[in-house]
Amino acid sequence: MIQKYKILLISHDLVITGASLSLFNIAKLLQDKYEISVLSYGDEEYKNLNINVDILQKNFNIKTYVKQLKNFDLVIINTVIAARFTDICRRYEIPHIWLIREATNIPNYYCANEVKPISLPKNINKNENIYVTSEYAKDFVDDTYNQNVGVLHNFIADELKEFHQQSYINKEKLTFSIVG
Repeated sequence: MIQKYKILLISHDLVITGASLSLFNIAKLLQDKYEISVLSYGDEEYKNLNINVDILQKNFNIKTYVKQLKNFDLVIINTVIAARFTDICRRYEIPHIWLIREATNIPNYYCANEVKPISLPKNINKNENIYVTSEYAKDFVDDTYNQNVGVLHNFIADELKEFHQQSYINKEKLTFSIVG
């Protein structure tokens, strides 16, 4: 039997909105081909998938997770709020990708971080596996922190087909709404 590639997704929360929704969709997409696990402060919707979720305590000791992180082929770290894990992955040479979904508001998230604060500019400058979710964010991160940033657009599933099957849809008028 061929061993599946093991991927750990780390997120500050798993409420199905914004960045967490995008990560949830990535998990759903990857779970057929890879062994997926999640490390976060909450398990909300992920319990509906067949995915292992490990819940972090608010004042956890990150060193206790180093051994666990080394068991994965790849660690995907979601948002700047989970930035502590980029330091650990880099220090212990654990393959990782950091998905930064913020841009000009990075300093605000740093100040509001509920885990021990770290220097985001230090993290961003040294991290070689950074992806942001828009060209706008790339321009900001390139100019402010690092020239080696890729773009990976948010992954939010298109549910328009599901709505077209509803009989209450007026097919002659289409209204777009952007929320978030």
